[in-house]
Amino acid sequence: MTTTAPASGLEGVVASSTAISSIEDGALRYRGYRIEDLARHAGFEEVVALLWDGELPNAQQIQTIRGELAAAYRLPELTERFLRRIPPTGDGSDPMAFLLAAIALMAIGEPEADDRSSEASRRKAIRLTAAMHTAVGAMSQALYSRQPVPADPSLSIAADLLCMVRGEPAPPEAVRALDVALVLHADH
Repeated sequence: MTTTAPASGLEGVVASSTAISSIEDGALRYRGYRIEDLARHAGFEEVVALLWDGELPNAQQIQTIRGELAAAYRLPELTERFLRRIPPTGDGSDPMAFLLAAIALMAIGEPEADDRSSEASRRKAIRLTAAMHTAVGAMSQALYSRQPVPADPSLSIAADLLCMVRGEPAPPEAVRALDVALVLHADH
């Protein structure tokens, strides 16, 4: 019987160019922008607009996308009730399973489920992108038996998620670190 050594690193992983992201000269790019530059100079909400619209937003467009996302922070009632009932950590439950269930519950009652237009697809993307951090925050609160902290539309996604998880505002360097992490994973 012969055995094969496991692949190391990204060996065997196919990397392909798309309209959203590509690997050029060994560098990850979103819509042609080097990821290092985006991580250094753009926030998550700006990168979301870049990925959706194909170009970096101007100051007015940044405010518009931030407003659209903030208006959609609230979870659907069914999802919110489910997340409040998650048992505290230590019972062997898989948090990722709860998050997947929460995402599935968001689809129940989706007002535009059958609308495949680009306008409706964008509104659904806004709702899902905005609600993900709220779901993670609510799940964290339940897992660690913390008092619920409602989403705050005056905060960025990174700042709001950290506030929900911590139960208090996070220091600016923590918000920036999470914002950079969200930028680095935005094409996923």
